[in-house]
Amino acid sequence: MRIKEVLRTSNLSWSPGQVHPLYIAAGTSAKQLDASFSTSSTLEIFEVDTSTKGWDMPVRGSLTVSSRFNVINWGSVEREMGLIAGGGDNGVISLWDPAKILSGGEDALECELPKHCGPVRSMDFNPAKKCLLASGASASEIHIVDINNPSVLMTPGPKAQPEDDVVALAWNKQVEHILASAHPNSARSIVWDLRKNEPIIQVTDASNRVRCSCIAWHPDVATQLLTCSDEDRYPVIQMWDLRFATAPTMVLEGHGRGIQTLAWCGSDGGMLLTSSRDDHMICWNPNNTAVPGGEKLVEFTAPSQWTFDMGWCTRNPYLVASSAFSGKLSVFSLFGGNEEIPEQPERTRISSDPFAPGPPPPSAPMNIPTMNQAPKWLMKPCGVSFGFGGKLISFDSTSNEITVMQVTTETELLERSEKLEQALQENTLLQFCSDKADATDDTDDKQIWSFLKSTFDGKPRQKYLELLGYKAEDLKDMVQNLSETVGELTLDNDTAIINKSDADSSSSEKATKPLVIDTSTGVDGLICRAMLLGQFEVVVDLCLKAGRMADALAVAMAGGRELFQKTQQEYFRQATSPSAALLSCIISQRWSNLVESVDLSNWKEALAILLSYAKPTEFNALCDTLAGRLSGDPNYSLEATLCYICSGNVAELLECWQDANSEDSSSPLQLQELIEKVMCLQSTNSTNRPLDGDKVVANLLKYSQLLAEQGKLSNALTYISATPTDAAAEFKYKLHMAINDPSLPRPPVPYVRARLPSAASSVTPSSPAASTYTGYTNSTYNPTAYTPSSYAPSSAPSYAPSSAPSYTPSSYAPTASIVSGTSSYTPPAKIAYQPPAYKAPEPPAPTPAPQQPTFQPPPVNYPPAPSHSQPPATYTPPAPGSFSGSSVSNFTPYMPGPGAEPSTPPAKPVARPKGAWNDPPMLKKKTVTIPPVAAQKITTPVVGPVKTVDLDPYSPANYPAQEPGFQQPYNPNSYPAAPAEPAPVPAPVEKPPVPDHYLPMLSALESATNDCKNVSQNPTHRRKLEEVTVKLEALKDKLRYDAVSGTVVESLNQIAGALHVKDYNTALYYHSHIAQTANFSEVGSFLPGIKVLLQVLYDVFFNGFCVSYYS
Repeated sequence: MRIKEVLRTSNLSWSPGQVHPLYIAAGTSAKQLDASFSTSSTLEIFEVDTSTKGWDMPVRGSLTVSSRFNVINWGSVEREMGLIAGGGDNGVISLWDPAKILSGGEDALECELPKHCGPVRSMDFNPAKKCLLASGASASEIHIVDINNPSVLMTPGPKAQPEDDVVALAWNKQVEHILASAHPNSARSIVWDLRKNEPIIQVTDASNRVRCSCIAWHPDVATQLLTCSDEDRYPVIQMWDLRFATAPTMVLEGHGRGIQTLAWCGSDGGMLLTSSRDDHMICWNPNNTAVPGGEKLVEFTAPSQWTFDMGWCTRNPYLVASSAFSGKLSVFSLFGGNEEIPEQPERTRISSDPFAPGPPPPSAPMNIPTMNQAPKWLMKPCGVSFGFGGKLISFDSTSNEITVMQVTTETELLERSEKLEQALQENTLLQFCSDKADATDDTDDKQIWSFLKSTFDGKPRQKYLELLGYKAEDLKDMVQNLSETVGELTLDNDTAIINKSDADSSSSEKATKPLVIDTSTGVDGLICRAMLLGQFEVVVDLCLKAGRMADALAVAMAGGRELFQKTQQEYFRQATSPSAALLSCIISQRWSNLVESVDLSNWKEALAILLSYAKPTEFNALCDTLAGRLSGDPNYSLEATLCYICSGNVAELLECWQDANSEDSSSPLQLQELIEKVMCLQSTNSTNRPLDGDKVVANLLKYSQLLAEQGKLSNALTYISATPTDAAAEFKYKLHMAINDPSLPRPPVPYVRARLPSAASSVTPSSPAASTYTGYTNSTYNPTAYTPSSYAPSSAPSYAPSSAPSYTPSSYAPTASIVSGTSSYTPPAKIAYQPPAYKAPEPPAPTPAPQQPTFQPPPVNYPPAPSHSQPPATYTPPAPGSFSGSSVSNFTPYMPGPGAEPSTPPAKPVARPKGAWNDPPMLKKKTVTIPPVAAQKITTPVVGPVKTVDLDPYSPANYPAQEPGFQQPYNPNSYPAAPAEPAPVPAPVEKPPVPDHYLPMLSALESATNDCKNVSQNPTHRRKLEEVTVKLEALKDKLRYDAVSGTVVESLNQIAGALHVKDYNTALYYHSHIAQTANFSEVGSFLPGIKVLLQVLYDVFFNGFCVSYYS
């Protein structure tokens, strides 16, 4: 987008970065004349204000100079405004003070440097030593001047021969004493070392003789130099690395004509802007060497003609200024925006002078496409990010290191969590609860911890009664205090309620009196008459009517259980004392009525009754009912909590405690307090209730996440594992992956496998006579796609001689590398083996009967071809290093049946690529060579199958039959000799067992081998796995005698661990480490087998073979 523009044909230079606001110094160019043929020259300073609308740039300072400019440079020479240096066509370099030009002073010229022998064509200030100015002119003349002492003239060395114009100079951005110069006529660039005062290297393209018109050093890499060609026949930009200066390391091609100028952004070394005579500007990324011809970030057509000077703004790198031969000095941006074309002023009058200049033509819009790469200055110079487990990762662009720190913010929480974890592991929760009760000053909290402590006692109910205030010792003391009023009482179970001596005396007195039976009509007489008749019901009824309740109960006991219960109920109905009601409840054992009807103020007595009389099977439910009534009243939240502790109800305890402490329940320490109570109650032996419930799981998850954020992953896994298996599955999976402990059971993957849209081609036979099977690639894995019936072989070959499938497997190339430690291993790209496509032979055309019969091969039974009714599935596994696999299918090529002759010879097999240096040799099948037998001339067609040769040397079928009447002479060599007796088989030598510390490593290797055998049915894989088994036996033999060094064993353990987690890249890395560092005589017997095993694992599990095995 164009931002500013003025009508000037001038060389330009941006103001240094420390100058504000932005200025552009423009000096009249010596390369062109205007329409008036004026030879005057002006040095102007324009202010670039991007906040104002319109294209005009106001002139803030102007100065008339004696000569026109070939080059102008505004350097920051340890001054506030810097210094402007201009090289004229008269060979003089003039220095001006921009501050004085802006103030309008006449003494802005500071000095003039020693004159060159020709026009000054190039200048550059040293970026490190800013007082040094290098200038180049004709005849290979290069001057270096110290601005602080301009009378002293220096040269980088002797003049380059043959003499040539110095059209470009550039100081190295990293090394202050290195200078490069461009000499177009001799097609070379020279690099000078000022310390040695001589050229150190010449860069030239001898094959193309490229004229160098521009030169620039890489802003970040000290050894990289860039040159441009201004020839229309070869308009290229060449990147040179002085470490390999025989040829350019990269050539940027894209311009149609010679390149006029270039500008390399000092804020981003990946942005290079070039302009050529084809009116095109291209912004390149010279750092990307992977794109042939160079990567173009943006390309556009400049509205002006032939840009000859260009530069990036040092203060605001978004801006670029350019000057063209069309007489326009423009400021534009490569980073988007909408260009607003200002209105052109209308001519108010027509001049009578026919030669008067007319209004300038309207400017064409500068259409710049959007840049497809963000500039470097928008990148973060540093950054931090939190990871799982409280890890803080930070980076700094000044270094290649990443810092990982563990952030801990809750120190007190971690200390209390460690104490709880220790108590849980050491089973010292009784002491833990006692310490908590002693440490707290809160009465309610002390009572809660006392109840929790009692749960670990051998007799928790008795302890609960004591905490409620009901002790047998205290009751005995109270009874003793009442002895004066109610007599001597005791609580001993083996004594009567009254004194035993008194009872004996009263009995003896009654025994001495005569028995008198009353039969009167009074109450006592009627009672006696009823008892004489055995009518106990009548007796009880008379006693109750007479108010003699004790007599009624005594008689009812003699009348049976039913009568006694009725009498008892009547007694409780008439009784009015509080103790009678309590006695009724205890005798009837209707505990549910008790807890549902008891007054809440008597919760303690109700709980004591349950503790004393309720059965263990009913106790928990009754306590929960009582606690539920108490929790409904906010004034009884503590009492409800104690009841839930007695019942062992963790979920209700948590909810009740949170309701009572809702104001502070969100703080980490309150959460720690809650988890301590929950885990203590859960660990008691009196409850078997699981930790379920939404609130319990939510609080345990919150607590586990809090511990994980503090870096305590193992502790977090302990608490979250106490929840049901389906709760917080994703968080459990993350914890297992972060801990990475093989001894822990791996949880199932909680994520749903996404089904990607299938990009596979379909099998569509064009006709029954000819069909082609092209295979399937990149299809989505479908675990239900495979059925045994779909892959079952048919009873007969499914391919007719007229049609044969051709198969072309896709190539496989890993696209990512997994970094392990400080090294990274990228598996080499596998060369795809493409077997030749076999074309079915056409049926032979009918021909006349042959003169001689032809030999017809016997029928051969070939295995049935697989059914292709359903395409084989492939699978693309996700991972930290993702691999792109291709579909592979077992394919049985068509073989001609009996009586068919191939019309064309079979194609030659494609040679397989050679393996690595340590790949085992290929096993070859042993073939039995049968000595040739002179065949008799066939005079009749062969009918039926040809007899096969019996390999038994004593079979008579191996000897020709004798014709009748012909006696064959005896030949002792014609019959084989008798077989020799077999040599005795030596007794097998018993090998010592493999040491136990090697068994896990061997188990992992054998398990991986067996997995491949169970998954892959490829004959090649099966054969290779047999070789792997042999190599593993060789490894066992070495381990039996400790013949493997410790470093190799350590690397083998790393390989085994990587195989256990299916990390094959890490396994390949350690295999390569063994191959590079270990002695070949030590590892040569088994290391190739491990390499083959890893290769087969890649083929099986990353190239499409039965991926469902691990999914």
